[in-house]
Amino acid sequence: RRKADAEVQTARETLSSLEVAAPVAGVVLYKRDWGNELKVGAETWPGQPLLEVASLNRLQGQLRVGESDASGLVEGRPVRVSVSAMPGVALAGRIQKVAKVAETLVEDDPRKFFRVEVLLDAPPDLMTRLKPGMRLEGAIEVSRRQKAVVVPKCAVIQRENRFLAFVRGADGRYVERKIEIRDSDHGFYVVAGLKPGETVCLRHPYEKQELRLPDFNAPSMATRHRSIVIIG
Repeated sequence: RRKADAEVQTARETLSSLEVAAPVAGVVLYKRDWGNELKVGAETWPGQPLLEVASLNRLQGQLRVGESDASGLVEGRPVRVSVSAMPGVALAGRIQKVAKVAETLVEDDPRKFFRVEVLLDAPPDLMTRLKPGMRLEGAIEVSRRQKAVVVPKCAVIQRENRFLAFVRGADGRYVERKIEIRDSDHGFYVVAGLKPGETVCLRHPYEKQELRLPDFNAPSMATRHRSIVIIG
């Protein structure tokens, strides 16, 4: 009996030494390493991440921004995020961390993306419905302009180091005018040199236009996370 009691005591001490206390309360997630899940009996080494704890008190998301769209990504910039599994739900937040190096998502895809971690504000009733791993789509505000004049990019003509736009005069003819580019989005320029209410030609009015095929290599909707400029 004494021998059996000693074995039970040894087992209890061994089990108690294997207990790990999490620093916060939340949902325990297995850590994935290059697609390999943690399995019983697998070898581990000191310092190897094995588990993750998803906190239920704050919502942290991750966005991927294309390498060509990463200008202006800094910590603290406002973010607006929608949850794919919950139509109509929009969350506001801010950038918490931006990856230093861009990385590819698929081995055969040469495009690279920056990993952006965002901290979101979510009401308590919504936190109970959200699950780790849900897909997010976000818009990042990289700058804000008050009372800005905005024109489509097709209306701006570049000649050497100058930018021009054709503005309709009092006689109805379009004349070129030098402008300055203050900011840009993927389809628009924020410019100086034009007045509100002026009529701007969307292309060169006196030159033949060359027809071009659409860019079939453009990113799909699944991988497009573009930054936007807010005009107040």
